Amino acid sequence: MPEPYSYHGNPEQDFQDTIDSPPSGQLGYYVSTPIHSLEYTCLVHPGPKLAKRGEGDLPGINTPYWYISTCYGTPANLHIEDGRTGSVNLLLVGAPKDWLLIHPGSKTNLESCLRKEFPKHKSCTQFARYLDILLAPRWLRERDIEYSIVRQYPGEMIVTLNDTYHQVKNCGKNFTVAINFEFELGSSMPKDYQWCTKSCGQNILTEKDFQIPSNNEKASQPLTQHSTLDYRPKAATIIEIPDDVPSETVSDDGAATITCLPLADSDPVKDIHRLIAFSIKNRVPPGLLGCVTVEETEKTLRMFLPGQWMSSTILRVLLQICCSTRFSVVESLKLELSTPSPDSFKHLEYEDGLVFPFHVNCSDQASPKAKKNHWVLGIFNRRTMEFVSFGMDKAFTAKWALTLEKSMNVSPDKGCKIQYEAKPVRSFVWSAH
Repeated sequence: MPEPYSYHGNPEQDFQDTIDSPPSGQLGYYVSTPIHSLEYTCLVHPGPKLAKRGEGDLPGINTPYWYISTCYGTPANLHIEDGRTGSVNLLLVGAPKDWLLIHPGSKTNLESCLRKEFPKHKSCTQFARYLDILLAPRWLRERDIEYSIVRQYPGEMIVTLNDTYHQVKNCGKNFTVAINFEFELGSSMPKDYQWCTKSCGQNILTEKDFQIPSNNEKASQPLTQHSTLDYRPKAATIIEIPDDVPSETVSDDGAATITCLPLADSDPVKDIHRLIAFSIKNRVPPGLLGCVTVEETEKTLRMFLPGQWMSSTILRVLLQICCSTRFSVVESLKLELSTPSPDSFKHLEYEDGLVFPFHVNCSDQASPKAKKNHWVLGIFNRRTMEFVSFGMDKAFTAKWALTLEKSMNVSPDKGCKIQYEAKPVRSFVWSAH
């Protein structure tokens, strides 16, 4: 069922209405360390200085936190970040988040008003956090406290600087990854900072926790992390990229000339090598793959070969290269986190169809809990109403054909049922060894 979002176009009014009439009952909001390895978690980093603190193990501060909202109205109450750090918050998928940020020039006024309103407050710098409150825009205006409200959408990152009070309201189901950060310049410890004590409660950050250890070899974090797992598929032999790369020139409805790569070799590995060569020859921007040089791009593209660890970013870019320009490649993360709703396909008015890269377990494709070690593919053609899968088993294919029917309001009774077909691929490419 689609999420019953009810937020306004005006985020400030939405914030005020939510506080005036808060949602009833318990609101499900998962806030904790990652529950399994996910490449998106490595997109945020605390910086070298903060990474050394606490031996590199301060959850949510110098290691990432996941924030998973299950409904409208889940909040992050008013606070500033621990240890006068900043924060980066990347919304990956789902409904928007509304941020209310207090202007730095109003910090002293805000704290004075809070201490007056709540005389039994704690004495630490984090006292506002322990009040466990959301402030209404009207309350702030009445006290001449300046603020800004920003609505964050998927793919956007919100950065809060040190000593910036902020609070958040989620507009529905969404998934965010966040971490704190610290600049290299400045003192080794924050000045004029009153640290939390045991009287503040559980999961507090103390001055001792925040120290940089003298021997910090253990504390340094790499910018990216890769797990070493024992279910890696058998690797393919790396061959040299040929100089002469075949291609075809086609016309898309007479509007534009497009160069595409014909993939028709009986050996998928050779096809993939040709795809890599085609990508380099046509100068795929290195930035799309997080690279700087052409050499780095070529090395990253080789991850597309069987047996290499594959990032969904690389897979998505390469699939878009070899697909028609009127087929959109769906983010694999969306497929893991939620079932498509009718809103997911509004853009199909302008597209011929969608390409679905599914990250699954080779032996148990339908299980959401099984370790992911295998990529399979589904292609939905809107014009022919066909869903064709490659490497997906028949049950998984049928499930997604039915999901597409429901999400697009297709009526089988009227002869509009989506036809589906599961096609195998060469077993040595996809089987785990």
